[in-house]
Amino acid sequence: MRMAESVDHSHETSYCKRNCICGYHRHVERQTRQRDAVLTALSDSGRSLTPQEICELAQRSVPSLNISTVYRQLKGLLEHGEILSVDLPGQPPRYEAPCKSDHAQPDHHHHHFHCDDCGRVFPIHGCPGSMEDLAPDGFLVRRHDVTLHGRCADCSGGPPTSRAGRPRNQRARPIRKTSSGSL
Repeated sequence: MRMAESVDHSHETSYCKRNCICGYHRHVERQTRQRDAVLTALSDSGRSLTPQEICELAQRSVPSLNISTVYRQLKGLLEHGEILSVDLPGQPPRYEAPCKSDHAQPDHHHHHFHCDDCGRVFPIHGCPGSMEDLAPDGFLVRRHDVTLHGRCADCSGGPPTSRAGRPRNQRARPIRKTSSGSL
């Protein structure tokens, strides 16, 4: 059995990166292609994806990509804050690319719409505002997550307005608690 030799990479040149037989550079390049494929799948989708959905989309550009590699890439991207995890009760974990405004404003967040028919999760940009008024007296709200459940436009086949008669992208007015404590 032959021991693997330690390879000195201080000689790195463009020639070495193209022709090195040690495999080091091919590994780094593959990891970058895999990472880029995962990021592209997330950013191009415009919605939250499961690891399996990410794998299927990313395989369009890197056919050899497998699910375990996707999980490794997701872990690293999460650790570096390059993607967001979307955790919905009773659902598998999903991941999404941060919105441009998520980077611009550290306190900015968005909510989600979960389609009960197809299971897809879509971002809802905008927020009803502070939830302090909804919390019982003496409670302190640190953050909130809102998930709407229903049928997406593809599954409902309905008109481009919500049942409330507003265009789908128009924000509803925030819910306010009255002085008597009722909604």
